[in-house]
Amino acid sequence: MRRVYMLMSLVVACAMVASCGMNGSKNSSDEEHQMPSATLEFWVVCDDNMKSALTSFLYLEADALVADYYADVLGQEAPVSLRSLLRDGYIVEGLWGEVYEAPIGGMFVAAADKESIAQIDEYLELEAVRARLDEITNGEVKLVWSHKNSLNDTNDGIYTLYALQGREGVVPATPAMDGSGITDVRAVKSQYGGYEVSISMDNPMAVAWAELTEANIGRHIAIVVNDRVYSAPMVMSRIDCGQATISGDFSPKEAKALARAIQPR
Repeated sequence: MRRVYMLMSLVVACAMVASCGMNGSKNSSDEEHQMPSATLEFWVVCDDNMKSALTSFLYLEADALVADYYADVLGQEAPVSLRSLLRDGYIVEGLWGEVYEAPIGGMFVAAADKESIAQIDEYLELEAVRARLDEITNGEVKLVWSHKNSLNDTNDGIYTLYALQGREGVVPATPAMDGSGITDVRAVKSQYGGYEVSISMDNPMAVAWAELTEANIGRHIAIVVNDRVYSAPMVMSRIDCGQATISGDFSPKEAKALARAIQPR
């Protein structure tokens, strides 16, 4: 049974803490899917005040800026309103298999159908919209979509938008850490079913990871691959062992392909 996407974040949090000393098999199968070399980043998810401000902007204010840009600059109407592309909630599957719609909130600032994401991204890059976003965030926040939909697969469905906090005073927004200190990446079987990706770090990266997790206990850290959030576990304690886990209820082929893409060259 597929797990609830939000609950999965809490499960991953436990996996992150328990991953020290985790063993797994190397990614050596010739049959696994190929995936281009990937960019790995670690971001702190924004606090509730920032997420609330961004949700209000996206759902209540941004549409007027989009309409004005099309009218004043392009001399035409916007092809579709931004508000009509945004969903008021996202579909999740409960622990007992029940399916229901959860309202926007928690880790997410917006939600949309997969087919609407490209148009939303285009609107968010309009000069007036970008300027207002930078005013709200001081240019230190990056908006990133989830890798999987709210039912935890990559098919059509409702995807969620994260607000990720960059380093203070650095514009444009930059991640708290990147993957430059990775020493090994393995696809491993999760204790909860499915597969996940275990990441090992060298000493400097492990020290930075320990400091980052200690400074953000009780907050979510998003693991971002190629500008998509793969997981965003809540940090339960300082993690000293130089390990992190990307959990997403992957199939064996998905996990091995992702591990190979992140593997240091």
